[in-house]
Amino acid sequence: MASDENLHGAQGISELCQRLGPGWTCQGSETSTGFFVELLKSNATPVVPRSTPRHCPSLLLAQEEQRWRFGTRAFAYCLGLAYCFLGLAVITRVYMRALDSIVRHSRKSVHRDPITGLRIFSERRIWNPTVADITLLALGTCAPQVSLAVIDACQHIGQTSGKLGAGTLLGSTAFNLFLILAVCVVAPKRFQTKSIRNVGVYIIEVVWSFWAYVWLFLILEIWTPNEITLWEAVLTVAQFPLLVLHAYVQDRNWKYLSIPLRESDAIESSDMNNLHELANVSRSSKFAAMRYIEGSESSAAKAAVLHFTDGSADVFEDVDTSSRDNFAFLREGAETEHFSWKALGTAWKNQFYDAMTVASIEEGRGQRKRTPSTLQLLLHPIVSYWKVSFAFIPPVQLLHGWLAFLGSICFITWISYVVVELSNRINCVTGISSYVLALTVLAAGTSLPNLMASKIAAEEYDTADSAIANINASNCINVYVGFGVPWCVSALYSTGFHQNLVVPVEGLKFLLSVYFSTAIMCFVALTARRRLLGGELGGPRKWAWASAIFFFLLWITFLTLACLAGRFT
Repeated sequence: MASDENLHGAQGISELCQRLGPGWTCQGSETSTGFFVELLKSNATPVVPRSTPRHCPSLLLAQEEQRWRFGTRAFAYCLGLAYCFLGLAVITRVYMRALDSIVRHSRKSVHRDPITGLRIFSERRIWNPTVADITLLALGTCAPQVSLAVIDACQHIGQTSGKLGAGTLLGSTAFNLFLILAVCVVAPKRFQTKSIRNVGVYIIEVVWSFWAYVWLFLILEIWTPNEITLWEAVLTVAQFPLLVLHAYVQDRNWKYLSIPLRESDAIESSDMNNLHELANVSRSSKFAAMRYIEGSESSAAKAAVLHFTDGSADVFEDVDTSSRDNFAFLREGAETEHFSWKALGTAWKNQFYDAMTVASIEEGRGQRKRTPSTLQLLLHPIVSYWKVSFAFIPPVQLLHGWLAFLGSICFITWISYVVVELSNRINCVTGISSYVLALTVLAAGTSLPNLMASKIAAEEYDTADSAIANINASNCINVYVGFGVPWCVSALYSTGFHQNLVVPVEGLKFLLSVYFSTAIMCFVALTARRRLLGGELGGPRKWAWASAIFFFLLWITFLTLACLAGRFT
């Protein structure tokens, strides 16, 4: 470099370059102390100045964390992200217990039977099973993705919408439909086949899930390209209650409004067999039970009364009931359940005891203790923080599980916030695209509650309705609530400041075409399983595993093409 007192600004630098003769080039700039000129041969490559080092904010350790190398920080953040995903898996069990308590809640009434003179204690469940699957089950298990999207929207309010929330929601949709379905297919026991009983509700959920992504294309590509208006955001959210209402109408088989479908006669005979089995199991009880059987219109659709007297049991069919989802217990001298603060305190104390001990008490006759496995012993110190934290959630016995339900949602939201902060720092220190990170790692981690809820439903429930309904309803919620609520928040802010809410949609057409192609293949495979194997879940193990591998490959195909699309756009 050179400095010259006779140089004056750009003209002086140009004169100096002319003195050098052919074969040389020069670049100069003025500073506070003079001029600096860089001399280069014509065939030399200019030196590109180093960019300013990235400054990635600390998470917990402030200045100490800033001294770590980026590789060390990335490793620590990834461990923290995995630990948060573990917390989401643990809180799912608490959430499912609360959900079960809410759904089982029923209203009781007492009247006297005109024939026998016995008092009849009838119970009607408050929650319709279909509505509970779509709202409580699906909405609760989608809480991590929805919370993450809302938090990401709040962090980018007044700016272009972030890609973290949108990528997580789209990746979660593929994870739910393909990978969770692959797990559910092999979840039933060997040679056990489970089919969808309420086909009408299933068809409605599938149609609404496809329409959700058609709606995205319409508002982002056709009506207002690259922008979201307030009325579009509100209409997006409003479609979720319409879905719930439509599914409820179909479940109740309302005339002229529901799809006319004929239920299988096999369901009728199996339910009557269950009633006779119940009579054999409960012979020692001095009560009679009346149960309404859903989904049929023959004699089994009427109630059956089990009358227990001194060790004998009789089944009386063709007893009319006025509504579905009813359970009635005919007992002499039945007592009403009373709330007990002492029992509540005992239940809360047991939550902390179970959280701090490895051995878990198995409920049932004798309440024997289970011997912990080696894996449980190794994982207990790691999981104990989450278990003890979640033990502060009120027991499900309080307010029919609503406090436990809300407490679980609060913990899920808090963990989702930590996941967002960790993801932002991983993006900063590694340079990995936030869209790719959200589409893969975040989508899989935040969908763990969905995975566990559907797997439990596939293992424990008699039909495939709840497991598959949770998948389809979750994908609807990802659009109607996951996109809709953050858009409403951002659009309200933008409207107040007379701004437009900009939503980048590069590659949306390609992404939706890939999703529709793979989703259609997935539903064709489910229909084929129902026709050939008698059910969507389970069946012969070789066919169950073949189906699971097929769904897994669909997921890998979607992820690969979606990530490539995000990389080149």
